[in-house]
Amino acid sequence: MSARSTTFVARVREVVDMIDGAFAAAVAVEGGHRPSPVALRKLGLPRTSFDGVRLR
Repeated sequence: MSARSTTFVARVREVVDMIDGAFAAAVAVEGGHRPSPVALRKLGLPRTSFDGVRLR
């Protein structure tokens, strides 16, 4: 793997970790339940989860 692609993969992992942390924070705010679309929107996250299942 070239240095350029290694850097890209590292950056993608960093962004995914950041989104995952924000999603976990939204879940914690909602009391352990899946966050509402409004809570996700306030955090700037999409309304879909990572597995592609739409949140209700």
